[in-house]
Parts: sequence; C-alpha cells; structure tokens
Amino acid sequence: MQQILKKNFSDHSPKDIPSSYRDKALKFMETVRVLLLENKLDEVVEVARAALEKYPYFRCFSKRIYVTLMNDVDNGSDAANEIIKIDEAATAKIRTIGVDKFGLPPILEANWMLGRVGEMLDQTALSYHYTKLGLLNQKPVMALPQSTPIANLAFIPYLYDVFDVITDPKQCKYFQYMSNFCPFNPYTYSYGSTAGHNGTFLNAAYDDLIAKEIPISPFKLKNRTIVCALEFLAQYGLSNNDEFIVLHLREEGYYDSYQHKYRNVNIENYNESIDWLLKQGLKVVRIGHPKMTPLEPRHGFIDLTISERPSEVDIYLCAKAKFYYGSSSGPYSISFNFNVPSLLTSLILYGPQRPNNFIQFLPLKNKVTGKILSIKEIKEKHLNSIFSSRVFDKLGLEPIFPSSESNLLLVKEMIEYLDKGKIYKENVANEKKLRSHNILGGLCSESLSLLT
Repeated sequence: MQQILKKNFSDHSPKDIPSSYRDKALKFMETVRVLLLENKLDEVVEVARAALEKYPYFRCFSKRIYVTLMNDVDNGSDAANEIIKIDEAATAKIRTIGVDKFGLPPILEANWMLGRVGEMLDQTALSYHYTKLGLLNQKPVMALPQSTPIANLAFIPYLYDVFDVITDPKQCKYFQYMSNFCPFNPYTYSYGSTAGHNGTFLNAAYDDLIAKEIPISPFKLKNRTIVCALEFLAQYGLSNNDEFIVLHLREEGYYDSYQHKYRNVNIENYNESIDWLLKQGLKVVRIGHPKMTPLEPRHGFIDLTISERPSEVDIYLCAKAKFYYGSSSGPYSISFNFNVPSLLTSLILYGPQRPNNFIQFLPLKNKVTGKILSIKEIKEKHLNSIFSSRVFDKLGLEPIFPSSESNLLLVKEMIEYLDKGKIYKENVANEKKLRSHNILGGLCSESLSLLT
C-alpha cells in the first residue's frame, strides 16, 4: 500500500497550480497520503473539502485521490464519491466565474477520453445530457489538435453534434489554457445527492431524463458511417438487411492492468453460445484486437479481430446489431449510446446498472466459507462499484467465472428477455427490488438468485 501511495502521489507540482500555492499543495497531498495509509477515510474527505473550498485549483488532485480510493483502499468507494462531490463543487465554482465574469463557454479541460472508445462515447453522452438538462449554458468547447490520439476516428462527426469542436492550432492552444478558468470534465459527475464516474450518471438522472423526454441514448448512425461500413462488410457477406449479433469478449493484450484482471474472460467458454445463436439463423460478428484467441471458422460467424478495417465498421456493427453480446468494455458503450440492447457477461461491477441491459454478474465467493455473496452483501461491503482485483484479493474473495453451460443459458434467456418471455416477466416481478439496488435493466436467472 505504501508503494502504491508513493507512486500515486509522487507528482506534487502540476503545471496548473500557481507557484505561490505549491507548498500548500504539497502539504495537502502529504496529509492525504498519511490519512490513506492509516485508513482514515472520513478525515481524507474532510481535509479535501476544507482544502478545495479554500483553494479550488487543488481540484487537480481530486481524480488521483478518487482513483486511489476506488482501486487500492478497502471500503473506499463511498469516500471516493464524496471526493467527486467536492471536486464537482470546486469545478462549478470556477466555471461560474469563467462564464459570469469573463463570458467564457464551458471548456473541456482534457480530451484524453478520445484515446479510449468507452470513455469517448460515455463522456460525450454525458456532455450531451448535461447540455440538455441545462447544467451547461451551451455546448462545451473541445480543443482538437491534429496530434490528438483518437481511438475511433469515425466518431469525430458525432463529436461535432455535442461539442463546439476547435481544430485551429492557435485557437486550440488558447482554449486549452483558458480551460483553467472555465473547466468542464465529464469523466465524473455530480447530480442531486449522487456523484461518481460518468458510467453511473444515467442512474442518477434517469427519471428526470424520462420526464423531460431527453433521449437516454443520444446517437443515431450517420449515412457516411453506414455507407463506409457496408462497403467493407460486403466481402464477408453481411448486408444492411441481415440480423446479427455483435460479439466482444475482453481478453488480455489491449489495455491491461491489475484493475482490469477480472474483466477478462476465457473465450472457449462461449463457443456453445455462438453455435446456438448461429443455429437460430443469426449471424455473429466478432470484433476486438489481433491478440485475441482465434476461434474456429463456421458458417455465419464473422471474425474481424485480425482484420484491418475502417473505423466506421465497429460503430456500424455496435449500432445496428440485434444486440451487443460481451464484456462491459469500449464497444459496449457504442451499442448502449446508439440505443442497442446489450447482453453483458461476467460483469464484476455490481453497482448502478443502465437500462436496456441484460446482465450476468460475476459471482464472488468467500475463500474461507465457500459462500457466494448476495447483491445485498456486496453492497453492504461497499464493493458494488469496485472492479480492482487487489481489493477482492485482500478481502479473501475470488470470482467464479461462468461455465459454458451458464453462458449457453444466458444467450437463450437474452432472446427470451427481448421477446418479453418468462425471464422478462421475472424481472418485472422483481422490479422494486432491482431498483433498490439501482439496477434499471434485467438480470439473468442465475443473477436474479443473488437478489435473495
């Protein structure tokens, strides 16, 4: 733990802290580090609150504290979300001054999210919702220098719908500097009494979005995306009229760290599921990266993991599929934000779940007692928003990855769920209990059993 904290808090001189405040900033971060070592999380929150109320620009440390609490501290998620509330209050205070006193627009303070598909889609969607809800007075400005790493170039036209995109080098430099005075950061949110990572925003704002008829999923395919994708996919025999499933099962080799260890799956346990879907007359299109495990060729199965393809292809597939099937990873965020139902397998995050999802949670077993934790027990242990393997390992918990039989049952239930059959009705009957756990979608039968 000491080594982790040393690494996380080693940089005490960020460029956006005025030099006259650096000694105070260094003292603040050292105090937080010591309190984290002593596991005094309430004091961490209060120290951060006092510091950011007096020195709002200390918010540049907030995300570092948040990530440490989420990934490396037992029972740290509640304190982490309190840090986000404090951070968002400081950000709003600065932004109000920028808008009211200097006439600045809200400015995206960092566009690193463009380098990761999931964050790019979800942060853009959050920005859309903030604007529609009136939490921003206008479209936020996004500085987009030519050198910006972008995970999917075909999404750029969709950025223009949500942001005031600036590409001129001089203007980009100006707005990047001015973001210090009117910042907007959709990595996290604060809405009502709730705060956290952008992935849980919809659960906080869901009822308001529905009441105001604001689309939950804000994007629709553009014609240029469709034309480009279909031109490429024609060689695989896929046309615009085909009914297909898009498949993305997370494996090592793309974005690896200890936080993501339990998000990866064994693809071999999904072959029966793929075969069953093919027998139903559905095509299955697999996307991902070249380091993924090769799968046996079969009629109707299209494996694009080793194919170089235009960026439009992944957007089209995720946005046009009958449903998304796979891990809660980047491509899932494309499907969700284009209003496609999603079948999420082996999900380690038990926290707030979005609508339009059908979920298979990854069971967690106590190594000593052999007991599998219920959803209520996971929530009581403050683990419902944690996916870091370090935290589970320290608590003596191990995941029970789904078998081939479980995955076969899962896809059968997904079809049944979409057809509003038995499993759909079971979820409706449990709706009150599901909402009490902030689950807006449905659960498979194995995960429904964890509600008890």
